[in-house]
Amino acid sequence: MRYSLSDAWANIMLETKQNLETLLVCGASRKEGATFVSFHLAMFLSKEYSMKVLYVDTNLNHTTIPKIQNLPGVYSFVSEKKDLASLIVQTEYPGLYLLPSGSGKIAKSIGSNMLSREPIETLIRFCRDNFDVTIIDGQPLVSSPVMIEFAKVVDITLLVCRYASSRQEVSKLAVDKLQKFGITSMGVILNDRKFPIPQKIYRMMG
Repeated sequence: MRYSLSDAWANIMLETKQNLETLLVCGASRKEGATFVSFHLAMFLSKEYSMKVLYVDTNLNHTTIPKIQNLPGVYSFVSEKKDLASLIVQTEYPGLYLLPSGSGKIAKSIGSNMLSREPIETLIRFCRDNFDVTIIDGQPLVSSPVMIEFAKVVDITLLVCRYASSRQEVSKLAVDKLQKFGITSMGVILNDRKFPIPQKIYRMMG
């Protein structure tokens, strides 16, 4: 996995040619692996590059990263006006910090659409001021309009597609949706890639 993450990060830096501070990682639909990719990329950057990295969970409807389920977080900031700094969870990994979604009791009374442009912009400003890199674990693009607001303000949006699972028409719908709103800074990560032909054959072919 380390080599895959290293390659992914190198490709991102080569393609964007900019100093990245904020990334949105999401799938076109559910079960593409956005949480897996975003969390492990955050861990990788904090460990390999000694960066101060914040992982932000925006999803109220999935199993969260262990130890942050039911903790206040993003939606607590919006609904209860809590200070963002007080919601950050420091992990046992040096340089890696978490901002939970705030699922639990809050999730029962609010919806993800509660997030709007103003609190999202405030969140991103906080992230830029306090962390080297922020990786946002986004909701499915096709079914979560609020992700467009995130995509508008981050440096790059990464669309995760699962090998032999993602439907081409749904992925295209997600890309078209981003482009409709003028979002062109985007990339694709192919998750769970399989090699039907042994890799040594590819190497022999050059």
